[in-house]
Amino acid sequence: MSIQTYRGSCSCQKISFQAQIDFERPSHRCNCTLCGKQRFWAARIQPEAFQLTQGAEHLADYSFDYGAQ
Repeated sequence: MSIQTYRGSCSCQKISFQAQIDFERPSHRCNCTLCGKQRFWAARIQPEAFQLTQGAEHLADYSFDYGAQ
């Protein structure tokens, strides 16, 4: 097992987090046009492996509108 801590944030930088991820476990690479451009590669973690470090007051539901012009 090779668990490492990774840090990330939302695109506006108001929310940040860290997660302990083991990339030896199965993951998923999406190849749709949006994810492909952003090199999105999903890894599943347990809730206790995730920590919100900033911006809880800014959390909200978000959905990407593929039809936006």
